[in-house]
Amino acid sequence: MYDKVCGVVTLCKSFNYGAFLQAYALQEVIRSQGWNVEFVDVYDRKQSFRRYRNLLKKDGLRIRSLLFNVNKIYKFHRAEELLSISCGGLHYKKVILGSDEIWSLRNNSFVRDARFYGKGISADAIFSYAPSSGNTKPADDLDFADFISGISNLDEISVRDDFTKELVMSKTGRESKKVLDPAFLYDFEAGILPKKVKGKYILFYSYGVSNAWQLQIRAFADENQMKIISPCFYNNWCDESLACTPFEFLALISNADFIITDTFHGSVFSIKYNKNFLCLGAEKSKVSSLLEDFQLNDRVAKKVGSINYFYERPIDYSCVNEVLNLRKIESIDYLSKCLSNRS
Repeated sequence: MYDKVCGVVTLCKSFNYGAFLQAYALQEVIRSQGWNVEFVDVYDRKQSFRRYRNLLKKDGLRIRSLLFNVNKIYKFHRAEELLSISCGGLHYKKVILGSDEIWSLRNNSFVRDARFYGKGISADAIFSYAPSSGNTKPADDLDFADFISGISNLDEISVRDDFTKELVMSKTGRESKKVLDPAFLYDFEAGILPKKVKGKYILFYSYGVSNAWQLQIRAFADENQMKIISPCFYNNWCDESLACTPFEFLALISNADFIITDTFHGSVFSIKYNKNFLCLGAEKSKVSSLLEDFQLNDRVAKKVGSINYFYERPIDYSCVNEVLNLRKIESIDYLSKCLSNRS
């Protein structure tokens, strides 16, 4: 038995800034509690095939996009060296499930694994920290068997958003605590690598938007003499697409003049660094829940409209930061309880 090793089950090898940074942040927060950390490697052949296949979904075989993705893969593999990843099979004192969308039954970017629900893991105690079910709803006609049997037996349950909380209650009858994404809990400043862009710029972080939005963002940038920078994804209509490291991504966030995103972690880091931002992810339950938590629903554009309206109304972060600081204390207290002998 590894007395002071905590196992973590999450999507730690995803080619996604949010997925990596939440894993890294959780690792560092657990270490600060006096534990060693090992990520259980869930990336078998099927899981690995799925993550590489996703790179080719959008213009993946076009030469510029292909070169971009090869560079991105290299950057992420280098970043993974900062995570302690184990092949598993050990008996752990504690195991954490989460974060990210490991409880989503509708996300096709990864293969469902019973270990995401605590099954097939040897540990004295298993609990969750901030997993999300994505857009999976209780009424969905899906096979919830592993989900129900695994989560019903967890020692403690916490989730990241209201929709996951509802799903857990509906399927297992158990209450869960809503906690912050790990990225909110950790100060990345020491690890941020410089990634400067000359002049003013918009950071566009999105899985893809309509042509109408592309035209409007382009017009807004030109009108305000700003570049459009796209990290992680190759977008030929942007001024620059940068396959940067996760820590360079944080520098791009913190130095941006304006952020446009439709992603959960794009919104998380905009809030964390107190940035003026516009969210295009109104249809994503985890995004809407996050913004509701911080009373930032007014940052969502539900249809193509004037970007100037949002740009000219910067966010007053005084109340947002009060909520954030309180929830950080509650979230760290939950982790501390689970990692202590009291859990």
